[in-house]
Amino acid sequence: MKLYQFGMTSLFFLYAMPLQANPTILQNPSQNSTMVLSQAVNTVVDRVDWANLPAPLETISINPLQQETTIEQTNEDIITHLMVNHQWDKLAKVLMAYQEIADHDPVLYDYAMGAMLRAQAKHNQAIKHYEKITQDPSLIFPKFDLAVMYFENKQYKDAKTTFEAIKPSLPTPMQALSEQYLAAIKKIEQPKPNFGLNIEQNDNVNNASSLREFDIGGMTFVFNDESLPKSATGLRYDIGISREHNVSGRHHLYSSIGANGVYYPSQRDYDEFALRGELGYRYKTIKSSFGITPFAVQDWLGGDQYQYQWGVGVGATHRMSANWQITISANHSQKNYNDHDISKRYDGYANDGVVMALYQPTDRWLYYTGLEARHERLADSSESSNRQGLRLGMGYYGKDVGVRAMLRHTKREFLAPNFWYGEVRHDTETQFIGTLWYNKLNYKGFVPQINYRRQYTDSNLALYDRDNQAWFLTIEKMF
Repeated sequence: MKLYQFGMTSLFFLYAMPLQANPTILQNPSQNSTMVLSQAVNTVVDRVDWANLPAPLETISINPLQQETTIEQTNEDIITHLMVNHQWDKLAKVLMAYQEIADHDPVLYDYAMGAMLRAQAKHNQAIKHYEKITQDPSLIFPKFDLAVMYFENKQYKDAKTTFEAIKPSLPTPMQALSEQYLAAIKKIEQPKPNFGLNIEQNDNVNNASSLREFDIGGMTFVFNDESLPKSATGLRYDIGISREHNVSGRHHLYSSIGANGVYYPSQRDYDEFALRGELGYRYKTIKSSFGITPFAVQDWLGGDQYQYQWGVGVGATHRMSANWQITISANHSQKNYNDHDISKRYDGYANDGVVMALYQPTDRWLYYTGLEARHERLADSSESSNRQGLRLGMGYYGKDVGVRAMLRHTKREFLAPNFWYGEVRHDTETQFIGTLWYNKLNYKGFVPQINYRRQYTDSNLALYDRDNQAWFLTIEKMF
């Protein structure tokens, strides 16, 4: 079976040589199949006896009544030719007919079918075909291919076990390549610390109304200076560590713990600090992921315990094509305040949901849009509300300059008449966040970013109008 043996041998060229030339492929495993195959074509082509290939596919019919030697040689030539040239649609038709031949080679069928499914990013199905092939321990190259597919499909434990088992039997270049994959798995699964610092200028740290006075029922109320918006320069920080561990198959455990807050030297009563912990489950494949993550948060304000939150988040992502991805997330949280007077009005729960579509036309550009909703129920029904909105965003990740921008617009409807005004409150909220950075301003992986945030609330009740803005410098790094 000459061409079938060529097919197995070609795995060495398909994976070993291109990855040595371009090790960054490991940084984007979802593209391995296409990128490696396209880079290897010129090498593989030199090994094919093109002069003896059969006529074009359209002129050939697979006839199970032909003599065995003719059928076997012709079919293997066709299948190998279609695989090398990425003609997956034609290969699918040929394999359907080939499977009907009584004495077809099941190993060749699974080998070709698995390669085709892998090229289509249908790794769950492709893996099943290659697991059947590799029951024969002598087929080392397909087993290497299987290990690569495990890696691409986020099955890191299976990939690690397979690479370690076959590495001693592989040629030296492929042993080195196996080590690259094993090192990548180790890096993916090791704990990941994160650290960030923001220096921000906030013109309303106390989130107060800018009104000097307001009228209610013929009475005029005047705010003193302490009740008006206060400006301050602060240091916002974020530190934590997280880890994702592949337990078995496509099942992962996720855990994280972190602290964040903001320190205002001139307005210590508005210092914030929070501790957060998460422990959850994630199911991941090359194209999709799903996760459920319980969490708990303890907040401090001005040095005193302020509120405690707990809840659970659920999220899913699916890559529909090379350029499009959709994400869905939902969150349920309960909050309880330490202060009794605040607690009897603001204790309660909230349900949040977001649906987003992301479009990435090139490696440097990203656009997204989404819908969001929040359903908040508090002890005081006049503070309970429903919110619906739209968000738009973009990112440009250039070689030197990077830009991110996000715009949110929401409508918030409260459920009962306001205590002060005696009528139901309706808010329109608009938020803009922009970020700019320059990659050459880099110190050991830390790149400073200039950020601007503005949030404007237009309420039918003047007391709740807000116009907050802040400039801040961010320095952060994921390790």
